[in-house]
Amino acid sequence: MRSGKSLIGTLAVFASLTFATSSAQLLQAVNTTAHMPYPNFWFPHAYDGNDTIYIGPGFEVPLNQSKSMMKYSISTDTLTVLDVVPWQSGGFSYYDKADGEVYTVGGSFQALPPPIYVWAPDSLTSARVGNISGQSSMSHFAGIYDNNRTIYTFGGTFQSYKVFTMDTVTHEVSMLGDLPKWLSWNEGFFDGNETAYIFCNDEYDNPNPGVLAYNIRTNVGTILPGDIPPMNTQPSVAFDGRYAYLFGAGLYGTEEPADGIYQYDPMAQTSTFIQVANFPGSVGRWFSGMGVVYVERLNRIYYIGGGTGLVNPVFWSNIGYIDLSPINGKKPLVDL
Repeated sequence: MRSGKSLIGTLAVFASLTFATSSAQLLQAVNTTAHMPYPNFWFPHAYDGNDTIYIGPGFEVPLNQSKSMMKYSISTDTLTVLDVVPWQSGGFSYYDKADGEVYTVGGSFQALPPPIYVWAPDSLTSARVGNISGQSSMSHFAGIYDNNRTIYTFGGTFQSYKVFTMDTVTHEVSMLGDLPKWLSWNEGFFDGNETAYIFCNDEYDNPNPGVLAYNIRTNVGTILPGDIPPMNTQPSVAFDGRYAYLFGAGLYGTEEPADGIYQYDPMAQTSTFIQVANFPGSVGRWFSGMGVVYVERLNRIYYIGGGTGLVNPVFWSNIGYIDLSPINGKKPLVDL
């Protein structure tokens, strides 16, 4: 359990803030026919850039640690359990197109120091190729891939001020230094150029957690003044090349609507809440721990699993998608 400012203080601050909203339900969540064999949340996942989303071990419900590696095929809307892997629960995964393998960093609460695994979908083999040396634990951190075969991790439980890199060629791990603020239960995206944007959890940074813009060329982080919502959840983030979309970003226990997503504009540094028809969540009950992936050729965000805690929690095994065409001006490149 995390410690930090009281929820009452957080809610008082939230009441004084205003964020842009869109009341019209411009977007529609469409659940596919595929389901995971159990509700799943806080799990690593990796998209191969084409038709496959790999779903790694997370938390089954009721709070069992899974070791299953699954594959969701977009075009056929099918889910297959492929393998049982040696790591557990959470972390960050990325599919390296150069070698066709999935790398998973951290997330294993019971494995110290935090491990780095590589898994080959073709041969269904896995190996532990490194560790985040000297760290006591590592979970709930933001991970990005820089398109140059380097994985970056930002903050996380017990390492909230650190940034690490892992080279997927040499498997060398380096600590780049300290971040300018506390980061945990955070998520982010890479803009494809030189900047990683990290959305900061609100736990220690009321009234406005802000966004960390980290330049991977200069290794300098800057806190942006943007108006993202306060949040005591860990958001999931997808990036369409122009806008970022935050799933599960908000405060539990408020009158804030939760049946939608935030669209973040990194150029204007503004966020807009957009309601989504048929989306899970209700007033004050955000879904978090989802896996989200932007599929460019379909101009869709696919969402996987997730759950809402507190009283009478709800967890999902669902897989679905949201077509972004009504709000981002793009059209699908292909039709399914």
